[in-house]
Amino acid sequence: MANNILHISLRLLLALIAFDLSSLSQAKLWQFTFSSGDTLGSCRLVALSTDSLNVAIHDTVSWIPIIDIVEIRYVRRSRVCETATEYAVPSAIAGAAVSAIIIGLSARGTDNGITKVDDCAARFYGVLFGAPFYGAACGILGGFVGGGVGLAESADEVHDLSGMSLNQRIHTIRMLLAQESN
Repeated sequence: MANNILHISLRLLLALIAFDLSSLSQAKLWQFTFSSGDTLGSCRLVALSTDSLNVAIHDTVSWIPIIDIVEIRYVRRSRVCETATEYAVPSAIAGAAVSAIIIGLSARGTDNGITKVDDCAARFYGVLFGAPFYGAACGILGGFVGGGVGLAESADEVHDLSGMSLNQRIHTIRMLLAQESN
């Protein structure tokens, strides 16, 4: 019985650590760099014509000549703090719960010749002092893991079009539009 509870608790802990809300994303906003060196940001990809790209900037729709685009970048916002919190809180709760279960199941009474501590008191004090310590330790560890995940998720997606022909640029933009529709 105790081993089953321990295995279930550890599986729950791993599931909580693996769970990430980043899959619930919003529309991608892109930034364009032109051959003149100018940039245009916060754009949504809309449609492609023979030599122009239709983009939406807030409520305005514009056509951009594809030949002038040298870079298309999906700028991801930093998620370090957000994912650190997403990982730290469940890790702390799961760490405290698992340690409380383990301490509660494994604590034994002692008889040192002077006083006798019964099982109930040993379990109570073990859970009272052990669970918060292990919960905090797991929370800190989860925060570091979450921060690393957030840092990895924050890397920009860059498409360099500078050395491409017009047909290659159109092909790349078609692939980006296909990804947007999925």
